[in-house]
Amino acid sequence: MRVSKVVTVLRTHSARQVWNTLKAEIYHNHTMVRHSPCSLCFDVTTVCNMNCPLCSTKTYRGESVSKHLSLLKAKTLLNKFKSASFVGFCGTGETFLNPDLFAIVRYATQLRMKVVITTNGTLLYRRVGELLTSNIHILEISLKGVRGEDYARFTGREESEFYSIINSIKELAQCRNRPKLIISYVCDRNRVYNIPHVVEIAKECKVDE
Repeated sequence: MRVSKVVTVLRTHSARQVWNTLKAEIYHNHTMVRHSPCSLCFDVTTVCNMNCPLCSTKTYRGESVSKHLSLLKAKTLLNKFKSASFVGFCGTGETFLNPDLFAIVRYATQLRMKVVITTNGTLLYRRVGELLTSNIHILEISLKGVRGEDYARFTGREESEFYSIINSIKELAQCRNRPKLIISYVCDRNRVYNIPHVVEIAKECKVDE
């Protein structure tokens, strides 16, 4: 491990997390795992506000039981893996629809874990303030189109929402103390040709990746 990386880890993580990361580096070529997980990923909800043709959330629609990860359950899981340095919060559904999301994020950061959130961006305009004050490390926005009509056809949402998402990303990109911003894109063989347009959108929005 490079000295600069060691210094960064020492500044941002607990002693337990540092030791676990060092063990992972030392024994990474061993056949026997000698360390706890260094990173976690939690599916925080199955509830979604889109109707994308490729998505597995359709399996859960119509069920009456809430499918949000609760704060209590999240605390139990996070406490079990305190040696982890990173935790990702994604969803079979839309992450921001979980009402406990930012409480879970705050608890994870109290444990000195770096937090990564993935979102479809539809509720981004409502959560900018919380995003800027929650010490989130990375925010990944998963785009479902490269223009309004493409977005509406794929998601079953209004065309105007696509431009609202883009404007929210641009606004967030201009903020100080913001998380690292990443744009990803959902594509299949019929949409792979849109990738150059995604690159242009990323440049226009001034995201990090």
